[in-house]
Amino acid sequence: MPKRKISPNQPLESIRWPQLFRDPEAVDLLYLGQAFPRLVEDCRVRVADLRHKIVHNVPTSDEAVAIQNFQRGQIAALEDIIGLEQEVKEWKEQH
Repeated sequence: MPKRKISPNQPLESIRWPQLFRDPEAVDLLYLGQAFPRLVEDCRVRVADLRHKIVHNVPTSDEAVAIQNFQRGQIAALEDIIGLEQEVKEWKEQH
């Protein structure tokens, strides 16, 4: 993700994670803890599984298409969690 320049009118909170970024020390505790790397690894495994299903299971009904679209949404949400640590680092550099 390319870095964006901060305008003086831009708020100092995160748009994607407004509640989480209110307390930067709590964010550090979250992703520096032992459980967060395990959560990220679980998310990566789940993303790989969902991608495999999307590629190899061709939808043959409207219901199957809906399920595949839901799986795509799950991938997007999991990728947000996977990228959280990097996003925190970039946010701290900008503020």
